[in-house]
Formats: sequence, C-alpha cells, structure tokens
Amino acid sequence: MNGKNKVLREILGIVIASFLMAMVMSVGSATELPASNFSLEGNTWTLTSFMEGEDVQSPLVNTTITAYFEDGIIKGDAGCNGYSGGYTVDGNKINISKALVTTAMTCWPEEVMQQEYQYHEMLGNVTTYTIEGNQLTLSTDDNVTLVYNATEAPEFDLEGNTWTLTSFIEGEDVQSPLVNTTITAYFEDGIIKGNAGCNGYSGGYTVDGNKINISKALVTTLMTCWPEEKMQQEYQYHEMLGNVTTYTIEGNQLTLRTDDNVSLVYNATEAPEFDLEGNTWTLTSFIEGEDVQLPLVNTTITACFEDGNITGNSGCNNYFGDYTVNGNEINMSNVLGSTRMTCEPEEKMQQEYQYLEMFGNVTTYTIEENQLTLSTEDNRTLVYQMEAEE
Repeated sequence: MNGKNKVLREILGIVIASFLMAMVMSVGSATELPASNFSLEGNTWTLTSFMEGEDVQSPLVNTTITAYFEDGIIKGDAGCNGYSGGYTVDGNKINISKALVTTAMTCWPEEVMQQEYQYHEMLGNVTTYTIEGNQLTLSTDDNVTLVYNATEAPEFDLEGNTWTLTSFIEGEDVQSPLVNTTITAYFEDGIIKGNAGCNGYSGGYTVDGNKINISKALVTTLMTCWPEEKMQQEYQYHEMLGNVTTYTIEGNQLTLRTDDNVSLVYNATEAPEFDLEGNTWTLTSFIEGEDVQLPLVNTTITACFEDGNITGNSGCNNYFGDYTVNGNEINMSNVLGSTRMTCEPEEKMQQEYQYLEMFGNVTTYTIEENQLTLSTEDNRTLVYQMEAEE
C-alpha cells in the first residue's frame, strides 16, 4: 500500500510540476514583447518620449518629431525644422553626427524651439539602439533615452503637394535657405509654380519615369527684395531648377537632381489655406487669351476684400469699391472710386486703366494654394499671389 502511495505521490508531483512550469512559461510569454519585424532603416520613427533617468517627458502638443534612417543618412523633423546628417552602425552601437543640417525657421511658442534644441543635443549623444516590436530606443551613455514608435509614412506624389525647400546641395556642400525666406514648388498638370524666396514663379514641366524636364523660361513676378543675398539665392535656385533632370521621393522628401551632382531637397508641407477675405493679394500677371503680361517694374498692384468692400492700389492710385459673392461667382462694383494722382512714366497710367477696366468686369474667382484668379466672361484673367506670414 505504501508502495502504491509513493508511486501516486510521485505522479502527482510530476503533474503539479508540469502545470507550474506551463504557468510560468505562459506568464513569461504574456509579458514578452513580440519579435520585431522592423529594422532601423527604411521606417519612419515618431518620437513618443524623452527620458532622463526616471524623468519621462512627452513631445509638446501639436509637435511631431521624427527620424528616418537610410544608407548612412538620418533625416526627419525636430518639431519645427527639418534636419539631416550622417550616422554609422556597428552591431547595436550607433554614432549620429552632431553637425546636423537643418532648416532655419523660427516657431512659436518659444518652448517649441527649446524642445528642438534639447532633441538635437540628445540625438547627437546617442551611442546605442534597440528595437523591440515597433519601438526604437536610442540611448546615451549618461542614461538619456529617446523612444520612438514606427509609423507608416504617408505616400506623397510629385503632383498635388506643396514642396518646401530644405537644402541646396552641390557635391558635399550643403546649404540651407536664408533665414526668413521660404522657397516652394507645386507641380500639377504639367505646370510648376511656387515662390523662390522673393518672387513667385511658374513654368512648364514634363515627366518620364523618374526623369523630369523643367522649363528654363520661367515666368516670375518682378519684385526686388532685401538684403541682396535674397536675390542672389533666387537666381541660384532658378538656375538649379532649370537644370534638373531626375527626381526621387522618399517618405515626405522630394529630391530634384541635375547631371552635375547638384540637388534641391524639399519636404512636403501642408499648404496654408487662404480665404478671399482678410488677405492682401498682389497681382502677378494679366492674362488675355494666351497673352501673359507682367506688371510693370517698380509697380505693385494689390486687392483686399473685406465685408463687401474692396480696397487696393492699382500701381499709382488707391482704389475702393463694393463686391458681392455667390459661390465662386463675384460681382465687382462697376463704379470704382480712386485717388487722382498722375504717375510717370505714362505706361503706368495705361496699366492702371487696363487693370481697373478688367477688374470691374470680373465674374468668377478661384483660389488654389496661395493664388487667387479673377476671371471675366471674355477670357481675361487677373492672377494674384498671397504670401503666408513668416
């Protein structure tokens, strides 16, 4: 009997031990992160937290901080400005360049810029990385950590997006746009248009695969901006743009390249929305049929719509009147009031007469990006541009 009890106790012990082992394994597997299907390269990583010791801080509301690693280049957004630089990897060790190239915008509130500085400083001191599940952790030697989640990057097409220039590259020389200048490009239906930092521009383009040909004969407005470096940058941009032969899009980044190792690098940005009212619109061209005419040099023609009242300058005199809107239909007052100065040369007064006559016959309007188009029923058009505030 004792022998049988002993055997039963041994069997029961084995069963209990097996059950406990299964429970332990079950608990272990429940807490274990899934094996990662994400690699460091080729994914857009979005920052979820900064950690210094036990202090955990989330990015500021309405700021998104990202990192994208590919072929030794890290690029991303630091909450205000885009950045890029080099990196090297050896096992789980990583070295990220402290000398990052960044755009030069100033964002508000001030805390956004402070956060950007903090992020760049932490990123430059990273020494190791780990990936668990969809989480990337970059760590420094002094217990500072940047934690990201892999996010699916939106797909951007060449057409239909506003591209904002982040850098000019000639060989190994990387140059950011001047402070307080924004250079953009927008492609749609064979027409490229944008702003070159001072003047608006437009022209034609054709695409064949990743090959692109952009017209060297661009139509531009004729403003002069200061300092002089701004105009030099504009000339440089137009020259580079006219020599572009290929393009690539990776994530939200567009790169236009020439055959002689020059690149223009842009980020896709959400275009500001402009309303007809409350903005000052500056005329960039008169169009009659296929004839496109620019305003005379040293004349600025403007229109401002507000609460049914029009005000503006027609190149010499100020003018004012009334308007009504119904959908995209607009009716201007045929009797516009104006000041009565006489300006030289005589062409300036002729242009003013032409403008006011066309303006009074406008019947429809459209707004695309930062461009207002006023059209008459006899195929005449006034095209204006509105710049986003710095």
